[in-house]
Amino acid sequence: METNKKPSKKPCASSKPAPNVIPTKVVKTGFKDSLKSNNQEKCKSVPSPDCSPKKVSLDKLEITSELGSEVIVFDRSCEYNREKLTKRARAKFFNNNIAIALANLKTSLKDKYWDTFHCSHRIIVSGTEAKSKFCKNRWCLICNRIRTAQLIQKYGLTLDSWKEKVFLTLTVKNCTAEKLKDTLDKMHKYFTEIKDSERKAGRNLIGIRKLEITYNRTENTYHPHFHFVLESGLSAESIIEK
Repeated sequence: METNKKPSKKPCASSKPAPNVIPTKVVKTGFKDSLKSNNQEKCKSVPSPDCSPKKVSLDKLEITSELGSEVIVFDRSCEYNREKLTKRARAKFFNNNIAIALANLKTSLKDKYWDTFHCSHRIIVSGTEAKSKFCKNRWCLICNRIRTAQLIQKYGLTLDSWKEKVFLTLTVKNCTAEKLKDTLDKMHKYFTEIKDSERKAGRNLIGIRKLEITYNRTENTYHPHFHFVLESGLSAESIIEK
């Protein structure tokens, strides 16, 4: 028997400006024989990134002061539509739920988690300027949105100037939590050796490197790997060979 269900109504946004706004994402940067078998097919060309603001769901905020006083000033000269404000409020909502759950674990980072809970809790608007306080903790969704936007601005012009861009991923086998630190140390050591070898050969590796670690809940293991955006395919092939 078919039943007619009324479509759920979208929650209407308040006419008042959302109190919990401000954005986030970035990964910390940071192999040898163990990499060869895993990385032969990982090198491929990628098109130039589209840095158009309309296609980037991040708030490119112009930060004009550091967090010495825990206050950040950002540019409000552009208009924010209701959709963007809703996304920012949603990020704050999820951020609070995560922060409370972590704070309830009563670990040594409890105070830091509460800082995240209060991150961007209040925004003071004056003319075209808005001020708020941010925790700058790595796990904070809001602060990560800002960091990601900053990195887009930082690397965008350089990447656009390259005629060729190659994306490369170097991986190792999954490891347990107990072996994760040793695995990361080896990864950094091997890559340093690769850079030294290239420099001695008169070639400098030019690119962006990021370290990412994913977690396998089923096997309870961690998968650390490097992501690169390199200036040329020759650089990528050289890394894979070594």
